[in-house]
Amino acid sequence: MNTRSKLSALLTVLGLWSEACTANDAASNPTRATRPAAIAGAHAINEPTAAGAPSTFSSMVPTTTTPTQAGAAASAPVVPDIPMAPPDMDGFTPLEGDCDDTSPLVNPGAFDIPGNGIDEDCQGGDAASDSCDDMLDLAASDPLIAARAIELCQMTTESAKSWGVISARWTTPDGRGQPGSALMHGILPSFGPAFMPRGGKRLLALSSGVARAPGQAGFTKDCSDSFPVDEAHLPQGFDGASSSCELSDAATSVVDAVALEVRVRMPTNVTALGFDSAFFTDEYPAYICTPYNDFFQVLVQPKRIGGTADGNVVFDRDDNAVSVNNSLLGVCEPGRHADKDFTCPLGFTPLSGTGFDDCRDSLVSPSGFSGIFDDDEAYGASTGWLNTEFAVSPGEVITLRFAIWDSGDSSLDSLAIIDHMRFRMRDAPPPPEKPMTIPIELK
Repeated sequence: MNTRSKLSALLTVLGLWSEACTANDAASNPTRATRPAAIAGAHAINEPTAAGAPSTFSSMVPTTTTPTQAGAAASAPVVPDIPMAPPDMDGFTPLEGDCDDTSPLVNPGAFDIPGNGIDEDCQGGDAASDSCDDMLDLAASDPLIAARAIELCQMTTESAKSWGVISARWTTPDGRGQPGSALMHGILPSFGPAFMPRGGKRLLALSSGVARAPGQAGFTKDCSDSFPVDEAHLPQGFDGASSSCELSDAATSVVDAVALEVRVRMPTNVTALGFDSAFFTDEYPAYICTPYNDFFQVLVQPKRIGGTADGNVVFDRDDNAVSVNNSLLGVCEPGRHADKDFTCPLGFTPLSGTGFDDCRDSLVSPSGFSGIFDDDEAYGASTGWLNTEFAVSPGEVITLRFAIWDSGDSSLDSLAIIDHMRFRMRDAPPPPEKPMTIPIELK
């Protein structure tokens, strides 16, 4: 073979060898230029990091294979994308103790409903009871203990987010004075046989005289106990008139007076606050439609929509404040007094054992006669139990002032009992549009 032929054969062999090496290298080491045009220029979330790593994947579609060695890939399980439930936006995070951040009804600011098997307030278990007044002393002077008597059991602070009583104090209807005597308030086991606690073992009594029943320490038979208060004024915005009386008969002053004021943060899982009360007076029938009425009010701040100008939430069917003139007066002897008819549907018997069933001395009759009446005449009257409910906002702070006072003079006392503070839950039917007071059947 001549030199030209040998050279030609050598070049042919070298060319075949070069093509084989190029093909083998392309198969085992693809370059960026080999990526499909569809993802050219896209930002990949998995860039190749070593020889043999895959390079043809999109930044929008995760790979479903995992390289195990150069040039080989094995199948890997697909991990499903499980969406996380959004937080419940109830104002609490898991770091703040929210044990169920998917339910706005469960958090450290909620009221724990006893016995339903749910730990609404994230305290580690279901509440066993909503009362805390089993062993309270009748003459306890601490206003926080008085709050416990009406089932406001939990305490909190101004800066905390949990619900409860922030503060409590004894004051007067206008919030600026002090009661004339500690006997004007009491924590009673009952008020006569017909008026037992509506919740727990105790109820709160407030009186323009002595807040006691016969047989209880401190009770007096005087129906006109006097504990005058210096510089006492009517609540701002109070209208002492009754729609069933002449305007000239409206109350214009405060003499004997007492009030319990509590500042409370509402639970996050409620929409309304309710409580029970009853009003008793020795002014029936003597002082009907006169300027000398005793009044019982529950003043709420901020004021409730549909409430009165002074913030009162307890009123009768005619939107009158509770006094001897109110239309809910149902425990009494029937009669017509001061051009008003009293049918007394609950009879007179529920007054037995309250002290308001046996008040004869110093009474002034509608005709103006002062003295002792005949034994067959019965004086004194009361409502039955009344339930009041009004709307609140979850977590809001409100001030409640439970007040009773005598207007004009100290003659003839009145008394109110309050008990069974309770909540309407957010998953219950909507609350009333305006404060509402309705009678409860006496048992």
